[in-house]
Amino acid sequence: SGCSGGNDTANQADAAPMTEEEIAQMYSNPEQFEGRTLEICGRIFDTPEYDDQAVYFQMWADPENSEWNTIVAYRDSSVDLESDNYVRISGTVQGAYEGENMLGGTIVAPMIEANSLEVISYKEAVAPTLYEATIDQPNQTQLGYSVSLQTVELAEQETRVYVAVTNNGSTAFSLHSFNAKLIQNGKQYEEQSNWEADYPEIQTDLTVGASTEGVIVFPDIEKAAFDVILEASSDNWDENIQPYTFHCSFPDANVQSTTDEAQTQVNTVKYLLYPNGATQSVSLA
Repeated sequence: SGCSGGNDTANQADAAPMTEEEIAQMYSNPEQFEGRTLEICGRIFDTPEYDDQAVYFQMWADPENSEWNTIVAYRDSSVDLESDNYVRISGTVQGAYEGENMLGGTIVAPMIEANSLEVISYKEAVAPTLYEATIDQPNQTQLGYSVSLQTVELAEQETRVYVAVTNNGSTAFSLHSFNAKLIQNGKQYEEQSNWEADYPEIQTDLTVGASTEGVIVFPDIEKAAFDVILEASSDNWDENIQPYTFHCSFPDANVQSTTDEAQTQVNTVKYLLYPNGATQSVSLA
């Protein structure tokens, strides 16, 4: 998920925020982590309950798989929450809650008293951006029909292409996302749906003078150069509109590769100079 846990290299003392590994362990044995602090994201799956002092709700801390049931109390009844909101909370583990589900089965879930709460987006909670691509010629126009790639984001689960369309042509104009293609290393990717995210969609049959913006989602790809190809058409069949093709790359990837190579050479020289010295494992990540 987008925001669970502290830094895995953090101090493991009880005073330190829980790591992602510890948070995973907590769902098997909440009482073991009573008194520990943590930060997690989740999706509220019930109707929050309010009293004069607090709001109480259940959320999936693994919203992508609807797992990791978590009971949360936040001592601020002024916050406006509803089912299906995504939230980021920081707080303290209060132990375990035991109850029954609708089928009569026993459920055990950690109870968290939150001291901070923020309503966030699906993207922040589930599929945060790992990398942004550099787009060559992001604004392209044919016969007055303009298509722009605003940004391209790579996430662990998906690739998001943000598109803007403006019709300054002579007639209605359409760019259909289902015709969009992404080409990387000779492999073609098609649009994939993501109903949970509720990203804005590109309007079609766009009238003259109108504009639209939306997100086209593709499967996850490598951090390597690729092309986005967007097909479009107008209501004037005499107009020959070619596919809008955008080349995207990651210049920093080449820099990092060169840096890694140089570091490897330096390490090799050191190893040759001091063959009898103590060896040490070093993480360059």
